[in-house]
Formats: sequence, C-alpha cells, structure tokens
Amino acid sequence: IIGGDNMLNRLKNPGTIITLVSLIVLVLITNGIEVDSERIMTTVKAVCSIGVVLGILNNPDTPGIDLPFVKPR
Repeated sequence: IIGGDNMLNRLKNPGTIITLVSLIVLVLITNGIEVDSERIMTTVKAVCSIGVVLGILNNPDTPGIDLPFVKPR
C-alpha cells in the first residue's frame, strides 16, 4: 500500500514528474487529442530544473543534492 508520505516523496523526484507527464501526453495523443508534446515536455523539464536549483525537487532517497556522477564520501 502506498502511503501519503511515500507518494509525496515520489513526486519530489524530477524523473518521476517527467515520466508521469510523458505518459499523460502519450495517453492523450493515443486517444486522438492534439497536443504539442515537444512544447509540454520542454516546459516540464524547465520547471523541474528550476525546482532542482531551488532545492524544491530532489531525489528523496539521497541526502542533499543528488549528483549522480559524484560518489558520496
């Protein structure tokens, strides 16, 4: 069972947000609704980037900023 806190942590991850929006766009396009998917994805990625820079969005499984190519000491 997914609890409220767990779900909120998942939504703080930019990868989850981008994937979720991608799937929503895919469902809309599959059902014949015309959307500008490139524009939507560019906007979502920009908003996620701003969220990461401001410290609002981050990988909830790591302390501090998640730098994938830097190993923690």
